[in-house]
Amino acid sequence: MQHFVDEKFKIDIFLDTNVLVDYVLGVNPSLTHSIEYLNNKRAVRLRSSHYVEFELTEVLKICFFGQIVFGHYPNKSEKAEIRTKDWNVNGINYSTEIENVSSRVNTTMSNLRATFNQLFDDHVLHEKLIKPTCDLFLQSNVSREDSLVAISSVFPEKENHLNFVALLSNDSQFCSAMSINRGVINSIMDSNGLKSPTI
Repeated sequence: MQHFVDEKFKIDIFLDTNVLVDYVLGVNPSLTHSIEYLNNKRAVRLRSSHYVEFELTEVLKICFFGQIVFGHYPNKSEKAEIRTKDWNVNGINYSTEIENVSSRVNTTMSNLRATFNQLFDDHVLHEKLIKPTCDLFLQSNVSREDSLVAISSVFPEKENHLNFVALLSNDSQFCSAMSINRGVINSIMDSNGLKSPTI
C-alpha cells in the first residue's frame, strides 16, 4: 500500500541556484545525498523557480566553458576572468565551443527536470513579483537577483502564495544579507500578504 501525504502537510523546500549548481556538478557529496534523500520523501516538495532556471543555465554555461579552458570547473576569479575577457580565454573563444557547451547545459537541465518532478514548473515569473522584489531591493542591501529568488520562493503564482517555505542556499552573501535585513524583509513580505521564507 502506497502512503499518501495530503498537500497541506507537505514541506516546501526551495532550492537556490548555487545548491543546484553544486548538485549538478557533484562537488559536494553530502549535499547531493541530502537532495536525493529529500527528493524521495513524499512529505517533501522540492521547488525552484523560472528565475533560478535562467540563472542556473548561465552558471552552467560558465562552468562548462571554464572546464574546457582551465581543465577544471572555474573558481570565482576564473569565472570573472571569463566574463571580463569577453569569453575568450587561453586562446579559446566561446564561439568555437557553443555547440559543445550548449548541448551539455541542455542535457543537464533536461536531466534535472526528469529527476525532480515539476522543479521549475510552479514558481513562474509573473507580474505580481515585480513590486515586492523592487521594494526588497530598494529598501535593503539584498541584490536584485537574491531579492527575486527570495520573493519567488514564497510567491509561485500571482494568485497563490505559500505559508511556509524553507529556502536552501549555500551562498554566504545571500544568507548574510537575508539575516541582516530580516526586519525589512518581514515588513515587505507582510505588506504584500506574504510569509518570509526560512533560510
